[in-house]
Amino acid sequence: MASNIRDNVITRALSRMSLRCMDFFNCEQDQDDSETAFCERLDKPIIVTNRIHVVTWNVNGKAPPDDMDSLFIMDEHPLPEIYAIGLQEVSGESWETAFIILFHRHNFVRIKMRKLQGIHTFLFVHRSVLPFVSNVESEVTRTGFGGYWGNKGASTVRMDFKGVNIAVVNCHLAAHRDEDVDTILESQRFKDVDSDNILDHDYVLWMGDMNFRLDNVSREDAIEQIEAKQFHNLLEHDQLKLVKMEKLLFDGFHEPPINFPPTYKFDIGSNEYDTSEKQRVPAYTDRILYLYHDTAYGALKLDVDCLSYRSHPSYMISDHRPVTATIAISVPEKPIHGPITFDIQVGRRSREMARKFRYKIRKDFVT
Repeated sequence: MASNIRDNVITRALSRMSLRCMDFFNCEQDQDDSETAFCERLDKPIIVTNRIHVVTWNVNGKAPPDDMDSLFIMDEHPLPEIYAIGLQEVSGESWETAFIILFHRHNFVRIKMRKLQGIHTFLFVHRSVLPFVSNVESEVTRTGFGGYWGNKGASTVRMDFKGVNIAVVNCHLAAHRDEDVDTILESQRFKDVDSDNILDHDYVLWMGDMNFRLDNVSREDAIEQIEAKQFHNLLEHDQLKLVKMEKLLFDGFHEPPINFPPTYKFDIGSNEYDTSEKQRVPAYTDRILYLYHDTAYGALKLDVDCLSYRSHPSYMISDHRPVTATIAISVPEKPIHGPITFDIQVGRRSREMARKFRYKIRKDFVT
């Protein structure tokens, strides 16, 4: 375990060093086989953007719908390189199976799934960028019943990707318990010394059923504003907007403009807001936030461009509507390789077939 952590730290340090110096290096041993290695300077790194499609949905214990192509924008070409999915109130294993079948058809690989009771976080990456993923970890925090129960809390997956690090937090918060956000931030720790807590990551995606409501708005007034598409009037009373303005929670996090109606609470199977005896006031409980640091590593300046932020009213199996965001992040095109580089062979192979793997070890890396 100690050697694995050491190797990961070495890889991270080399990757950071390459970015800060604005160069990538190819290290080889010189011809007389001495212990001194020399480095050839290569081209300066090219900065590109990769897209992450983020999905949050409180599924209310229901089974997945038969068709989820529009939810995951499967008609787009090319598809995003990464899918980050956060579900709440999951019951059973049917969602995991449905995702594996769906994404396998499009050549995506599940690199991590972490559960906290009904809070399930999934991370899929396209096979073409799989060699650039490393140091995948996960953490969970229970906040239900004073931290003893996982019906509320957060499930987090983090990874290194092309020389930057990304944390994906999926939460289900209790209403009126803002302190649970601090509990999540303080309790989750990772092995990577360069980003051992959530906020130290280059990019943080925070999603979930956050249970923020509308202050001082009646159900009748809310529905009137929704029918008139005056969403900005409702958002003036949104609890999350208010606590962010006062810098009480999620300081430094960004949320794209909301141009869709509240996503909770609906009658199951319809787009009618709650007509039960409780007559709940519609609210924006389901949100996606992102954080990135105003930092540059040589030619790479961290940056985020939100390409879309929307709800999906056609998915009516739950009393919540799913919310998605497509986010473009800045990354180097060709990050420094780790100590070992695998020769990835394209093509299908069955489990019964004998397989050989080819790999190269950097000459300056001592095993």
